[in-house]
Amino acid sequence: MNTFKRATISIKRQPVKSFSLLLIITLLGGFLLSGISMSKAIVIAQEHLLMQIPAVATLSYRGNLHSGWRQPTKDQINAIGNLPYVRSYDFTLRTFFYSQELSWINSMDPGHFTAMGVNNKAITEIESGSISLTEGRTFAQEEINDNALVMVIPKSIAMVNNLVVGSSIEIANIAHDYRWHGDWSDRFNDDFILSMQMLEFEVIGIFGSLDDDENYFNGLTVFYIPFGVAESMLDFENRAMIEADEEVFVAMGQGILQEEAILETLFVLDNPRDLESFTNASLPLLPEDWILTGLDESIFQPIINSMDLVLELATSIQLGAIIAFILILTITLLLFLRDRRHEIGIYMALGDKKLIIMLQILTEVFAIAKVGIVLAIFIGTAASALVSNYLFENHLVEQLTAVPIEIGGIPWELFHHVPNQMTIDEALSLLDVSLDMGTVLTFAFTGIVVVMASTIIPTWYVMKLKPTELLS
Repeated sequence: MNTFKRATISIKRQPVKSFSLLLIITLLGGFLLSGISMSKAIVIAQEHLLMQIPAVATLSYRGNLHSGWRQPTKDQINAIGNLPYVRSYDFTLRTFFYSQELSWINSMDPGHFTAMGVNNKAITEIESGSISLTEGRTFAQEEINDNALVMVIPKSIAMVNNLVVGSSIEIANIAHDYRWHGDWSDRFNDDFILSMQMLEFEVIGIFGSLDDDENYFNGLTVFYIPFGVAESMLDFENRAMIEADEEVFVAMGQGILQEEAILETLFVLDNPRDLESFTNASLPLLPEDWILTGLDESIFQPIINSMDLVLELATSIQLGAIIAFILILTITLLLFLRDRRHEIGIYMALGDKKLIIMLQILTEVFAIAKVGIVLAIFIGTAASALVSNYLFENHLVEQLTAVPIEIGGIPWELFHHVPNQMTIDEALSLLDVSLDMGTVLTFAFTGIVVVMASTIIPTWYVMKLKPTELLS
């Protein structure tokens, strides 16, 4: 009679013991699978969370403003932008314009608007996903090179002013006299104006935020224009004010010539994980006390803390399950084999080799374990989903209500890239404990190794005994 047939008969002859062994393997296997699937789900959730962090960075000054600092040049910015971690980049120049005809949205200063001169024809904020183009197009390279009077405007401004792609906007570029002591709201008073130029722009594109939030501070009232146009507008204002009274103007801190103006920068990386490497690679290219700063995991620290805690628990469940699996299964099999010592002794007395007897016992255990592992997959999946969601949700409630998402130290240029406070439902949606082939194979391999270890130890112990010892 072959080994497999003898193992099958042995299983049928002892249904209670076989069922007990099946139950033990199923429960311990489900416990083990819970830990494996929870751990994998947390790791994947953390990866998904990381990928929600915008891969953006900007240049920041960390030195003494009164120590004769010098800013990065355009060549240095271009050199940093050409590093292999960068998908796209831009250096921009912020300036302001005025209009008595253009209606505003949530502006602190009605009639006063912000223009951002960009060097990247595709507009880096659109490429980074901070805003989206809803109508029209971005700039052509010729328009950037030729300083064309074209604009990409916010959707909110377009709606309240009935503007569409192709509309014209006339704006006033005003050099104000900062010695004026009258009311700032009277900005169009001739006594307050040193010089003024009227410029007419064509609307070529309209953009909106991803969440349609019409907030002044998130950049929705920024008008994008070619970099050279912003340079010439700011240069017009600066030179008019310097010509009026250079000494007073410089003393007030306003006398910055165009070539000395700070350039706002934005670098979009291929991956948020590249931030540290990108920062280190840029240091030799920057003037003293200038660094690159970007968004990292700290903005999601409360959620990450919760994930780490659940991951520790899941790891403990795995370790505990493996130890319990080996101990309980070893003791159970040892007891079962002690009850069968007379049967094993008879096999030996009849001349069966110990290896054949061991293979029979292994075949019995693995036949039962195969069924138990399949059942454990269903039990473990349900258990891991319930336990991980319970632990994760409870810790999230505590973390998100006690500690806001940390955004300290982020440069103001990156504020509108910071994700909003993540809700519990959004965080839970990242946690997917459903099984995939990798998890099933990992569990099956671990289960087989544990069953093999648990079976060999008691079998080897019994096989050391002589037939007379087993039959006595």
